[in-house]
Amino acid sequence: RARDPEPLARILSQVLPRSDRYLVKVTWHGYAQGTYTGAAALDLLLGSLPGRAVVLEGHTSSRNVGGADFDWETDAARHRAWIRQQDVEFLRRTGLMEVIARHDAQYLNVTEAWWDGACARAEDVHEALGGVALQHPELAAFVPSALMELRGSPMISLARFKGPTRLGISNLFGLIPHPLRTEWHGPDITYFASICCDLARIYGGLFPLFGLVEAFDTAV
Repeated sequence: RARDPEPLARILSQVLPRSDRYLVKVTWHGYAQGTYTGAAALDLLLGSLPGRAVVLEGHTSSRNVGGADFDWETDAARHRAWIRQQDVEFLRRTGLMEVIARHDAQYLNVTEAWWDGACARAEDVHEALGGVALQHPELAAFVPSALMELRGSPMISLARFKGPTRLGISNLFGLIPHPLRTEWHGPDITYFASICCDLARIYGGLFPLFGLVEAFDTAV
């Protein structure tokens, strides 16, 4: 029921540990109404946190206005400049860029980190997890090094409510840096769930992990 920062801050203070830094995994699927974390919801959350936020998301094939024709599975990296420009345009058109600037938040794009070769070594991630068993151990190679330096900071999966299978754990799927994640969906919902649960094991092992599902002004 909290529609202003102060009452939400009181609610969150009963759940979240206090920290100078919070990681916020948003949902930025595309322009379709109700499919992305909008400016109003992000503004409310960032205004309620007692510390600065690092907003996390990766590129996706649907977050653009079109105008380029290439194979997202094989050629995305070669069209990196266009994809990055589309990402900036998305943040501008939706008002999210203004919200991020107003709260002095940082935006870390996991796809850009992966393309830069700026992800932690999988061996180091597995060691940090202390023997946590993963069904898909290759996912450990996708954690940006910058996040490893923030270990212990609370992480919030700010999920966009999009029906019964798109909640806090499945929102972590966007932390896979490939812009087209079709192969990671797998043949059925069970495979997809195993990927999402492994991501929860990885990030929940590195950070105190919390889920917050919102449908602040629209829902699908």
